[in-house]
Amino acid sequence: MSKTFEVKKGWINMWLWGLVGKDIAVDELIAKEIGDGNRVQNVKIDTQMSFLNGLVDFVTLGIYSPQSIKITGDYQPGSSK
Repeated sequence: MSKTFEVKKGWINMWLWGLVGKDIAVDELIAKEIGDGNRVQNVKIDTQMSFLNGLVDFVTLGIYSPQSIKITGDYQPGSSK
């Protein structure tokens, strides 16, 4: 039986116009929400840039590019990855 999860975070660290850091942030957020040893499936990742995120991105010329993230999906408790 699969269960649904949803993770929202208003500020994740991304670098080089958002090209670096998203995978690490997603893995950490999912592991923190559902724990290790669970099989994750049907994952949807939405990222957005708020005005403040965009301002920081502009000031740093895209080197530091924070974004807001929302992750939804299903997982099976106790299954191996």
